[in-house]
Amino acid sequence: MGLAPGLLAQIIVSKFCDHLPLYRQELIYWTRHRVWLPRQNLARWMELAADWLKPIYQRIRTGVMAGGYVQVDETPVDFLAPGHGKTKTGYFWTASRLGGDVVYHWETSRAASCLDNVCAGRF
Repeated sequence: MGLAPGLLAQIIVSKFCDHLPLYRQELIYWTRHRVWLPRQNLARWMELAADWLKPIYQRIRTGVMAGGYVQVDETPVDFLAPGHGKTKTGYFWTASRLGGDVVYHWETSRAASCLDNVCAGRF
């Protein structure tokens, strides 16, 4: 089965706007439509979409960092660490210019080197 842009958009919107995790989307597609979309496929497609959107993210980040004054802050977020069986704390970093765009960056710590990654756009 090929990946149609509309299907990919629906999966992304369902995950991030409707807060439906991939395992629930897998069940919905099967129970409602008898279409088997394993969550491993959905996860690979999400990764593919992220790769396609990287140039847009980098362009926005370049614009944010080009300003003379940039606000940066981090928010702690608990996440499931694969292989650990428990939650860990990661940090969702935001960088913005007053009245301008905002970029987001994920790190698993709040060390000073993370700030370098936010500003340099390293993944």
